Amino acid sequence: MNKCMFLCLGSLLLSASLQADQTASYPKEKPAIDFTLPDGWEVESKEGALFASPKDDDSFILSLAPLESSPEEPQEAIKEAKEVIEEGFEKVTYEEIKKIEANGVAILLLQAKGEDEDGKANIASLLINKPEAKAIYYMQLVSTEEGFEKHGEAGLKIIRSVKAHEAGAEKEEAPEEGEAGETQTYDYPDKDHSAFSLSVPADWKVESDDKGAHIVAADKMFTATVVIVDSENAEDATESMKKDSGARYESIKWEDAVTNTQESSGMSLTSTEGIGVGKGVNYKVGVLQFSKKDSKKTYFVITWAPEKALEGNAEGIMKMLTSVKIK
Repeated sequence: MNKCMFLCLGSLLLSASLQADQTASYPKEKPAIDFTLPDGWEVESKEGALFASPKDDDSFILSLAPLESSPEEPQEAIKEAKEVIEEGFEKVTYEEIKKIEANGVAILLLQAKGEDEDGKANIASLLINKPEAKAIYYMQLVSTEEGFEKHGEAGLKIIRSVKAHEAGAEKEEAPEEGEAGETQTYDYPDKDHSAFSLSVPADWKVESDDKGAHIVAADKMFTATVVIVDSENAEDATESMKKDSGARYESIKWEDAVTNTQESSGMSLTSTEGIGVGKGVNYKVGVLQFSKKDSKKTYFVITWAPEKALEGNAEGIMKMLTSVKIK
């Protein structure tokens, strides 16, 4: 996990996480997989396939359909996916295939670039296989260069949200506690009236009260605290939290704060990162301030971890940060 993890995720979190989502399931009759789409995206089913795109914007299009190749023949599925891509695009170049196993599914991620009548295109293809499923599901996200700039972060969150359908026709063996894919969600003030939420791995410890929550990773090497304050006190709260965080260490150096704002919704994220030193160990400290225009509350996530411990908790930290929602 690189040095600027919290700050570099600012724009991703804002455009891909700080918005309400809608859940989509596929296939319609007997769902095998679920995934989330940004609120307001248009969804259409046609001849057994699903299509989705931002409203009145065809610069970024998602399609989902089964492949003819058998789940037992992944190489044939890759070949079929490339044929689909090359039918629609010229001058196609591919990146190395990545394998992702999480949330009850196995995904082969095939990223490519090509050209069609609209110019250069970015193509992300997911070959999604669920245990016991009778087909490999092929999700393709295609965008123009402009569309990628506008919606690329949302596309990344869609990819990360893909999971086995929770009420699928085939009953799956329950994973062991803490296994990849399991999560627990913290809601403020509660699940039925959630104004703010985030999710963490199931084996992390979460203790909450009416003022926020305290989160500790399974290895106890990463800690996060959620603090809710009145918006009118947010600026003073930021300085107070930086001061309290710095008091833990012999010295601390703070980077300049970075703010990203989503004009359409009035949501914003301000990230401040610091390096603290204690007993010869460097610690990464993050103060993330989530807010929404006209909201009476501001939500802080303060994080601490030894620099060398970040890598071991990278997946859980990413899951937590990209799951943040303000409603």
